[in-house]
Amino acid sequence: MSNYPRLTPMHFSQLDYPDMPLVVLTDHLSSWVSKLIVWHSNLRHHEKHDYSHAMIMIRPGFFASQGAVFKQVPMEGYLGGHRVKLWRRKDWDLPARARIVARVRRQLGEPWRKRRYDALGIVGQWLDSLTGMGRWLNRNDRYYCSERVASHLAEEPILLNHPSPADLDRYFESSPHWEVYGVYDPQQEKEKCNT
Repeated sequence: MSNYPRLTPMHFSQLDYPDMPLVVLTDHLSSWVSKLIVWHSNLRHHEKHDYSHAMIMIRPGFFASQGAVFKQVPMEGYLGGHRVKLWRRKDWDLPARARIVARVRRQLGEPWRKRRYDALGIVGQWLDSLTGMGRWLNRNDRYYCSERVASHLAEEPILLNHPSPADLDRYFESSPHWEVYGVYDPQQEKEKCNT
């Protein structure tokens, strides 16, 4: 991670509309579900992509996040003790960015029933990690976090159905079109303060 631009909470507060949209990955391990996602995501891979949650940023100060329902949440909740990695496409022009922002806003404005979490999809991820089969177990009318992010990137050729946050990280890392905007790592912040 040391090769990526390092971000501080102040950098996040300075993000503005021209910087967006940004795909947001975090290791916010707040529940057993997020710990299961990290375990599943790295079970069959030698490298570590310890991200348990994916979001998208279309508005300064907020992340559009799939929790129990898809909604905008203040970014401060993720900048305490959790790593946050921001990705963006280098070649997005204004119309491409506007299409993504419009998609996100449209989904945020849907009735709460359409914004509910895909708990069945997480069971499918878990079964896939145990048996190699299970990603098919999913609700087509609901999303978990990384599926929601992938749905916003409809023009992106993400070949994996029902990706985990770590799958998205691996995909972006292998693509010549994506770049890391920056990484906030509270551990690095602590080390910097102690020196």
